Amino acid sequence: MSHPRFAAQIACLWLLMSPFAQAQDPERATHVTVPAGTELSLELVESLDSRNHHRGHAFAMRVAEPLLIDGQLLVPAGAPVAGEVVHADRARGSGQPGELVLAARTLTLGDQVLALRGLKPEAPVVGKDRTRTVNGVAVAFAPAALMIRGGEKVFPAGSRVTAKLRDAVELPVLPEPADPGQAPEPDPSVMPTGKTEQ
Repeated sequence: MSHPRFAAQIACLWLLMSPFAQAQDPERATHVTVPAGTELSLELVESLDSRNHHRGHAFAMRVAEPLLIDGQLLVPAGAPVAGEVVHADRARGSGQPGELVLAARTLTLGDQVLALRGLKPEAPVVGKDRTRTVNGVAVAFAPAALMIRGGEKVFPAGSRVTAKLRDAVELPVLPEPADPGQAPEPDPSVMPTGKTEQ
């Protein structure tokens, strides 16, 4: 077998193997499968409370922290998320606090709409319970105790919450956004020399 022919065969074999090698290289992956139950950090765009919002009310959120897996960006910060009020009850007499239960529904990424489930505040959000005050007043004057209302449950705009992906999903790897805080490298041709013009 001549050397030129042998070299040509090796070159053909390398060309055939290259796509396979690229597909097996995780650094060259273009899509990543995100497992069901993956948590996302979100924030509310609007304020919600148990007095003015009712079951079925749709509200807006956005992704607060980007989702990265193995250093690869899959969900950018700011991506829109839709939520829904699933239970609401105003504060009542006798010091009972208001109730408000929220759920995340969907995350939109371009033309993909991903189903979400659950919604848990990162910090406790409770209406003020005044039942102890009511009990104290009731000892002296029962009718006045019935007039004391509990506090409404309020989620201020910007409140951080977490939700989970309902299903496993394959997402494209996104380019890393430019860091706005990183100053560009100075151009040596225009750097000051310390001399001033006369």
